[in-house]
Amino acid sequence: MARNSVVHLVLFIAVVSVSAIAVGILVTQAGLYSQALEGESEREQASLETDLSIINDPEAGTTYDADSETVTLYVKNVGSRTLEPGDLDVLLDGEYVTATSAVVDGDDWRPGTVLEVTIDLEEPLERGIHRATVNVHGVSDTLEFTHRVVFWLEPDADGVTCDEERCVIDADEVDSLTVTMGTDPTQEDVPVEYAVNDTSVLSLESETGVTDSNGQNETVVVPEADGEASLVVDAGWDRDTLVFEVENATESDSWSQFGFDDRQSGFQRAASGPTTALEATPVYETDDWIVAGPAVSSSTVFVGSTDTKLYAVNRSTETLEWTGETNDEIRSTPAFDADSVYIGSTDGSVYAFDRGNGSEQWERPLDGEIQYSSVTLSANHLYAGTDNGTVYALDTDTGDVDWQFTEPTSAIDTSPAVVGDTVYVAAFDGQVYALDRDTGDERWSVDVAPGDHVVDGALAADDETVFVGTDDRVDAGRLHALDRETGNEKWGPVDMGRLIGSPAIADGTVFVGDYNHTAAAFDAETGDLEWSYSDDSADGEPDFAASPAVADGYIYFVDKDDGQLDSYLYVLDTETGDLESRTFLFDAPTIASPAVVDGALYVGGETNELYVVQSS
Repeated sequence: MARNSVVHLVLFIAVVSVSAIAVGILVTQAGLYSQALEGESEREQASLETDLSIINDPEAGTTYDADSETVTLYVKNVGSRTLEPGDLDVLLDGEYVTATSAVVDGDDWRPGTVLEVTIDLEEPLERGIHRATVNVHGVSDTLEFTHRVVFWLEPDADGVTCDEERCVIDADEVDSLTVTMGTDPTQEDVPVEYAVNDTSVLSLESETGVTDSNGQNETVVVPEADGEASLVVDAGWDRDTLVFEVENATESDSWSQFGFDDRQSGFQRAASGPTTALEATPVYETDDWIVAGPAVSSSTVFVGSTDTKLYAVNRSTETLEWTGETNDEIRSTPAFDADSVYIGSTDGSVYAFDRGNGSEQWERPLDGEIQYSSVTLSANHLYAGTDNGTVYALDTDTGDVDWQFTEPTSAIDTSPAVVGDTVYVAAFDGQVYALDRDTGDERWSVDVAPGDHVVDGALAADDETVFVGTDDRVDAGRLHALDRETGNEKWGPVDMGRLIGSPAIADGTVFVGDYNHTAAAFDAETGDLEWSYSDDSADGEPDFAASPAVADGYIYFVDKDDGQLDSYLYVLDTETGDLESRTFLFDAPTIASPAVVDGALYVGGETNELYVVQSS
């Protein structure tokens, strides 16, 4: 009986244990099921509270950047909860891609904020339609965008040869060239802009256009000088570049005005001037001082004198071809084109003489004397300044005044520089002005000579910068680099000795010589000093008062030596500043700038004579 009770007890305990285990399993399973339901509920809740939208404008063409090979998506959180950028999945054309992201204007991707998502591509996108998809918590959005491109069609014209995106223009055969851009896929009514990085080499007849029904537009380029220039077409969402190398545009045997060109660069791209074993010989004697540089054609040297006359001297025979008469001293450099030679006089007039026989074509009286402001010739216009502080634009055919600018309150003794649609000029008191080329309206002005400084020398300009030097009339000067569009100082100013001559610009370098025996070269973009030269051992020490000239890797400085009453020519390597040669010119000082042509340099001085320097 007792044994049965024990058996029943054991069976009861076993049943209770099994039941407990079963209950535990059921409870555990119920708990797990409850947690699963809770997790699913949270996911459903997150999904319900999550919404996003790609807000790129697919028509703007900014989603894909071909330069950086990136796709950028702007994803807005339009749901009701803050999202984690790390939860974002991105697909491009159906394939998962890695991306970096950052919240725009904030730290958290809260409702209403935008996440910038950047996809770095391993290869450029092909032209055509592409799809980008973003996904968070099962919620996704897709952007369909088109990779559109602009491109240059290869020019097809006599005198032009192209290899890929580089073309050579033979200016002997090509006066102007029509170039065509296209779009792919074809895009009609798209505004495009054109730009050239060096308009001294290649100029544009039109800087804007709109694509036609074929997705194309044309512009015309004009070869101006030997060298290389890049032509860019920009549609806003893409751009393309075509590189041109211009040949035979610059006469190696010509120096047509002060500073060589209308930018006053002082850079003769095509000539190889004399460098070593040099000898200066007189060419022609005038009746008084020569205080400004000559202009030189392939056959004739044109030079003015304080004896009131403009001389045309044959280069081969060194004989007088003709003289042009003014009514007072000539202290500036002439300019010439195919038909005429132009000169300003201290009698207050600008003259035009027939280039062939010297007969007077016209005389235009201005409001004051023209002292050292050589006329600048640019696109059928002359730009001149007077000592009354007025800048004039004259028609070369008639001498008629197109406009005049009268804001300066001090003399304009420097030559204007012209780049694109802007004329730049400096007044004696240090005000530099940027004027509209067509109207004379002021675009900006800036004072570069505070205190006792003045501007004696002409300014020079390239596509980006206007360079001008100042002089304190004692022993100091400064070189300024002004942004061509705004007048803001780009770098410097750099402290030097008195800067009386103008700078020269060649191949990204600006060169200056000061009145305190030093020549220097600076990177035109940054202002970094490339080299400095000083000849303290020379007799009397060199005073570089005249504007320098650059040709074929050498820069030419004329030394005005008041102490020794003689002048020397210094030839320096443009890369290193090393002295190539130093040559005695004549036993008188000079501030006249040299003109360099193939194998020869022409300069005048207070000996009344015009000299040529050549290798002996």
